[in-house]
Amino acid sequence: MANIPETVERYGGDASAILRFEKDAPELLPYATLTNARASGVADFQAFYGVYEWQGRPLILLVDGDALGEDPDRVRRLRRAAAMRGDAPYLGIARPGSLSVFQVALDNRGVDAARLDPPTAEDERLGPETK
Repeated sequence: MANIPETVERYGGDASAILRFEKDAPELLPYATLTNARASGVADFQAFYGVYEWQGRPLILLVDGDALGEDPDRVRRLRRAAAMRGDAPYLGIARPGSLSVFQVALDNRGVDAARLDPPTAEDERLGPETK
């Protein structure tokens, strides 16, 4: 399993802003459909790790890339499931040392068309003139 909090921090996020789906907590109530789907045994949903909130609002639904595997259809299904919720605009798939971010939508675009390339915290520190 990828160290998702460490990966989020590598990309400039705050690991304390992650709500993990593996434990029951009152703050997870808005995500009950996702936590229940995760517990249902459906392989796609078991990959959901949690949600990264920014200013009290969901920003990125986080997925454990190791649990998800390499099937692009699974990413497409998760994008669509997240879009049906209507809250977090992004889906983030964390693998050891990397975070792939996808726009959440009900479209049929392939994963490459929906992928965004976020800079890492190291990129931000280096600045554009030293890359």
